[in-house]
Amino acid sequence: MIAENAAEVALNELQQTDDKAAVLKGAVETQLYILKKIRAYEFLQQSGSVEARKSSVEQTGAVAKAADDYHAALVEFEKLSNKRKSLVLTIDIWRSTNANKRMG
Repeated sequence: MIAENAAEVALNELQQTDDKAAVLKGAVETQLYILKKIRAYEFLQQSGSVEARKSSVEQTGAVAKAADDYHAALVEFEKLSNKRKSLVLTIDIWRSTNANKRMG
């Protein structure tokens, strides 16, 4: 059973992390955009067949760093997103439990 206090704490934490969740989502989108741009630039710098150029692009330091930055941003966003989902679940369980108490 979830105490009313726990539901209040969960709701407050959701409210306090709204902006951070938006900022992290924006960071993920930005890093993905940067990664795509760097891949495109590096592709144009390579020579050979399309497949050889694609393969060479993935070996460059700039693409590796951009990919690492993207994955780091994605991990931070997903950690907060999962925490927020748990908080929503806490509130939903509290709401359901209290609804059942009123009915029965």
